[in-house]
Amino acid sequence: MAVDNRELVHAAMELRAAAPDQWVLLVQALGNYAANLTSEMVRADPSLLLRAQGMAMACHEIHGVLRDAPTLNEKYLVAQMQKRPNNHVPNSF
Repeated sequence: MAVDNRELVHAAMELRAAAPDQWVLLVQALGNYAANLTSEMVRADPSLLLRAQGMAMACHEIHGVLRDAPTLNEKYLVAQMQKRPNNHVPNSF
């Protein structure tokens, strides 16, 4: 499933620019949290397993977008620049 994550990437880049050290801590903590959610699934009550899987998958997806935000942002900016006839580089997408 392809979801437009440009708004999340833009917000992530703003946060990263405002507080780079805290940004690194946030991305690391979210990655650890996602890993812990995944490992906790083995202990989940069978009736809650589907919910636990969904939460773990969503957390991993968000972590991946935040972790890859700099690369994704550059990709979006390049794509937007290529759409412009005079190759003007925008400040943000």
